[in-house]
Amino acid sequence: MKLKSLCFSLLLMLCGRGMSADFCSYRNTNRLVWDKEFSLRIHQLFGEHQENFFYKGPLYEQVLAGLGGPLDNIISMEETLRFASACRAHSCDEKAAVLIACPDDVLAVGILHFNVDTMAATLTVYSQKATPTIRSAFSRWEEKIAKTGDIEISTEYRRLGPTP
Repeated sequence: MKLKSLCFSLLLMLCGRGMSADFCSYRNTNRLVWDKEFSLRIHQLFGEHQENFFYKGPLYEQVLAGLGGPLDNIISMEETLRFASACRAHSCDEKAAVLIACPDDVLAVGILHFNVDTMAATLTVYSQKATPTIRSAFSRWEEKIAKTGDIEISTEYRRLGPTP
């Protein structure tokens, strides 16, 4: 499994644009998620940590799948903050979002998923520290989803970073 992760990281680095990432230059999530440096960054944040949110598998893959469906415009929250969200292709109830500090710092990652047995919706947000800015950004996103989908969502915050 570690060899697979290493090969994936090396491939993304070789195919990327170098170390000049500017994730804030994109207008929509499709462009962002196809940036090889962004994909690598998400992979680095979570490593090979497994979850059973959209399916049982690496969390970084599920986040990228959640951001890779029908495009959404990236929202400018402040001069140096961008909020990007989208839904999973062919399963738009499942969603993912990232909060980016320009040009390339991923501050938080959120994933909206459902319990298979109860169909209860949970927004799991990963960040180093759940600052008021992060909480506000994801709270607004949660409210928008709850209102348009007429669902109740519980939110949980977890520490961001790779786990063994």
